[in-house]
Parts: sequence; structure tokens; C-alpha cells
Amino acid sequence: MKAHVSSIALRPALLAGIAACILAAASCASAPKAMDAPTAAPRAEAPKAEPPQPLAQEAESAPDDLRDKATAIRKDAYELGLKDILPDEYGQAEKSYQAGGASYGSDNKASSAAFADAAARFEALIAKLLPLIAESREKRVEELRARAVERRGVSAKGAAELFPRLLAETDAGLSDAKSSRASGDYRKSIELSKASAKDYEVLNKLGDANAAREGIVARDFAKWDSSNWNLAEAKYSSAQASFPGDPQGAANEADEATRRYAKVMENALGYYMADRKSASEAERSRAEGIKSEVAAKTDFAAAAAIYGEAEARKAALDPDGAARLYGDAAASFAAAYVKAKSKMDEAKLEFEALDAALAEREVRGLPPSPVSR
Repeated sequence: MKAHVSSIALRPALLAGIAACILAAASCASAPKAMDAPTAAPRAEAPKAEPPQPLAQEAESAPDDLRDKATAIRKDAYELGLKDILPDEYGQAEKSYQAGGASYGSDNKASSAAFADAAARFEALIAKLLPLIAESREKRVEELRARAVERRGVSAKGAAELFPRLLAETDAGLSDAKSSRASGDYRKSIELSKASAKDYEVLNKLGDANAAREGIVARDFAKWDSSNWNLAEAKYSSAQASFPGDPQGAANEADEATRRYAKVMENALGYYMADRKSASEAERSRAEGIKSEVAAKTDFAAAAAIYGEAEARKAALDPDGAARLYGDAAASFAAAYVKAKSKMDEAKLEFEALDAALAEREVRGLPPSPVSR
């Protein structure tokens, strides 16, 4: 029993010894190597900062100067009338100009190229046609001058007779335009021709006003509308006084004078037509009073037909034509009256002669002879 206990008590010690031997054997078999000292990990280099890339818009600035230049030249070409003279070439320049506008701000490089191309094309057109335009403008002014000096109106007077001082001053401007073209200053020639054209237009407007005025004077129509007549006369005088210093003002005054003269003529014709109509109806009544429709049947019928035509002209708003026809009708009714009256007077004389013959036979105691009346 004692021996059993001892073996049990020695078992833990035995186990501990065995474990110690095993550990010693393992230690003797391979000694561990000494560990290297830890080294610092290599430091990564910081990436170099790249310079900031400019925005796409900053790569090409907006072509404001080119756009303004192309716009100004385009306006010049348009005002010179190149669009109508060479429409195809003008269209190509316009196409480039529109392309420049379409890409402006979104692709300024393309916009710059397009505006530059448009400006070059418009400039080439102007240089090509400027001499021809100067010549064409000059010929147009010559035509306006010819119209101003040709005879017009009732008195057949043109600007040379009516407005000699104004015509001389306007001719001087045309002469300067011709000199500029001859010297190669086409732009100056064009500008001077443009100014001369306006001046000759004023002379033409003054001539038109004078023609309207003379038509009224010739027919003594001013009395029918003195209010508009006086206003027209004032405007006509004012137009001449303000030219050539203020050609636009003179043109406006001349236009107003013409309008007023036309109003005088319109009103006068209305009154005159009514007056002629009244006169024709008075002559008709006088003719009917002696039975002219019977005694001068053909003449009276012709007068009535003319009166009918006058009425038709009046309905067609042709007072001048109606007035003329009313006047013709009045004359025709008067002629019918004269013919009928002549026949009446002849018949009366015949009756008086017959009565005298009968009275004489009665005095002489002779029987009356058979006479058919």
C-alpha cells in the first residue's frame, strides 16, 4: 500500500523531468540565429506637381476684334449693294461670317479663322467693285439731274428755269463726285454722288410741287379751297428756302406742298363737277321748257346721252372726267334749245304771216284762200 502511494506521488516529478529532457535535447539540436536589426523602410518620393493645364476656352481668346472688323466690312459691302451685284461671292463671304458667329465662344480658334476669312472675302469684293460702283452711282445721279431739268407742267419749265440757283449748287456737288472718281478716290466719289442724288431728288420734288401748282393756277381752282392752297404755298416757299442747307427738311416740305396742292385739286374738282352738273341740269330744264325733246329730238337725245356718261364718270370717282362731260352735256342741251327755239320762231313767223294775209283778204272783202297750217 505504501509502495503504491509512493509511485503515485513520484509520477508528477517524473513527468516534469521527462519534459525538461525533451526541451534540453531540442535546444542542443539547433541554436537559433540572431535576428538582424530592423531597418527603416525606404521613403517614397512625393510626386512632382504638374503645372495646371489651362481651360480649353483659355487656349484661344474670343476673337472680338476680328468679329468687329468682319462686321464693319460686311456692313460696308451690304450698303454698297454688293449682295445684289455679285450674289454668289457675297454669299460665300456671308457663309464664313455666319460660321464665325456660330463657333464664337465654343471654338474660338475656328471662329477666328472664319471671321478672318469673311473679312478678307468682303474686302476683296469691295476692292473689285468699288470703281464700278462709283461709276454706277454717278450715272444714277445724272439720270436724276436729267429728270429735274426736263420741261414739265403747264408752263413746261424745268429746274433750270424754276430754280437756277439751287440747280447750280447741286451741279457743283456732282462735279466734285466726278473729279474724285477721276482721281481714284472711289469712296469719296460714292459719298459725294450719294449726297448729290439727295439734292437732285429735292429738285425733282420741288418740280413736282410746281407742276401741281401750275395745274391749279391754269384752271383757276385755288378759289375752291383757299385753306389748303395757302398751306401749300407756305410749304412750297419753305422748301426752297431750306435747300440746300437742309435737303431732308426741304424734301419733306416739298412733299407736303405737293400733297396740299393735290388736296386743292381734289376738292376743287369736286366743287367744279357739282357746278358743271348743276349747269347741265339747268340747260336741260331750259330745253325741256320749249319741248326741245320734240322739236330737236336728235340733238336733245345726244345731250342726254352725254349727261349719262357724266353720271357714270361720277360714279367711277372720276370728278375731272365727269365735270368735262357735264360741261359737254350743258353745251349740247343749250344747242338743242337753240335749234328748238329757232324752229319755234320760224313757225311763229309763218303763223304771223298767215294771219296778216288773212286779215288783208278780209279787209279787201276776199274770201280766205285755203291754206294748210
